[in-house]
Amino acid sequence: MPRFPGRLAILGAAMLVASLLPASVGPALAGPPGSSSPAELTRFGAGIVFSAEDAAAGREPWRSGGTAATTDRILDIRSGSAGSNPTEFTVYDGDVYFVADDGSHGTELWRSDGTPGGTEMVKDINASGGSSPTGLAVVGSWLVFTADDGSSGSELWRTNGTPAGTTKLKELYPGAFGSNPYPLAVAGGVLYFSAWEPSTGYELYRTDGTPGGTRFINDLFPGGSPIPNDSVPQNGVALGKRVVFSAYGAFLESEPWVTDGTSAGTKRLKDIRPGTASSDPNTLVALSGRVVFTANDGTHGYELWVTDGTKAGTRLVKDIRSGLTPSTPGATARIGAQAWFRATDGAGSELWRTNGTAAGTVRIKDIVPGKNGSGPNGFTPLGAGALFVATDAAHGGELWRSDGTAAGTKLVKDIAPGGAGSGPDHLTAAGGKVYFTAYQNASGLELWISDGTKAGTKLVKDIAP
Repeated sequence: MPRFPGRLAILGAAMLVASLLPASVGPALAGPPGSSSPAELTRFGAGIVFSAEDAAAGREPWRSGGTAATTDRILDIRSGSAGSNPTEFTVYDGDVYFVADDGSHGTELWRSDGTPGGTEMVKDINASGGSSPTGLAVVGSWLVFTADDGSSGSELWRTNGTPAGTTKLKELYPGAFGSNPYPLAVAGGVLYFSAWEPSTGYELYRTDGTPGGTRFINDLFPGGSPIPNDSVPQNGVALGKRVVFSAYGAFLESEPWVTDGTSAGTKRLKDIRPGTASSDPNTLVALSGRVVFTANDGTHGYELWVTDGTKAGTRLVKDIRSGLTPSTPGATARIGAQAWFRATDGAGSELWRTNGTAAGTVRIKDIVPGKNGSGPNGFTPLGAGALFVATDAAHGGELWRSDGTAAGTKLVKDIAPGGAGSGPDHLTAAGGKVYFTAYQNASGLELWISDGTKAGTKLVKDIAP
């Protein structure tokens, strides 16, 4: 169990810290009766892999090429209706790797080429009950992840896809407790992550996938002996060969940081909210040479910020809603050379876009005029624009499309007619289309696909009739 001693414990922030850490694989996702409730949609080749549930096999890995004929369960890993509950789908070296429980070995690392015969457990890392791999990341020629072998606690591991090539990368905190690594981002062939050990607490590390290249970078929040302070690096995003992230300081104030993998090149970008309060940088998204994010400087409320990785280049993009009342940007995603997001200028939460400049930050369309707004989210690239989910009184939550203009922003299809909506979710681009989940009374919560047109938006397969 990860430990965050010092000020976090004193201030009763255990729940906050727990939310930053990866959860172990849990029970199957519950959906409406008669639904397969697809989840973990991940691009794989020209189609996707995902998890889905049916009465015969429970929740297992599936693959789809966008048609009913090309949508099949890959393998019933855990025979019977219990399901192996696959998660963490990650494409590496032409295969998809994931975490599953076959009922005999506990939760372990698996791999698949998308066929039943090409699906197998990589290695039984913890023979006494499952190693619970998490945080899978491709680093150079390796797949790096966190696992617990039963004797060293949760530490970094790597694999090349073979049992012999699946080994502990480095034991950062020797003993049964483990350093509990948590990934931030991969940049320049290096994985940046946070990990715990007694003298520093949760601080910043890096690895290139080799034992010699796995090392501590810097204690961003030193002191506090005999109980160390923790900076808890999180929210990482690559900026070229550097990583921008957030970390805590002496008064639990979270601010933006940048690292190039060296101690000297790791520094706080800017004290956006001076003093003991936090600017709370989050929803970081990389554009060309810049990162946009949300932060609160105490004067403008939560607004959109941008950084080029320097203090001078870290600035407020635009005060969308003047004064202390925030515009609360959210659901930010990169669409082409811009970042699309939802925000409110006082007239409801609506669709916006930015190129990182004040002049280039504009509302695309007021889909639902008035105070309520359409609350758009799930922005996913398609062609020259994006598909997303928006809600209005007449249709409920449904699939929309936009080319970045008001005139080109329209409802794609009213999948579930009426005010309740079909609730599209898990939007994932693959093969020039977007896969997603949606609900209809006739089929339940199932897999759908769209090319951005009404005619091209259809149910892929009713997996659980």
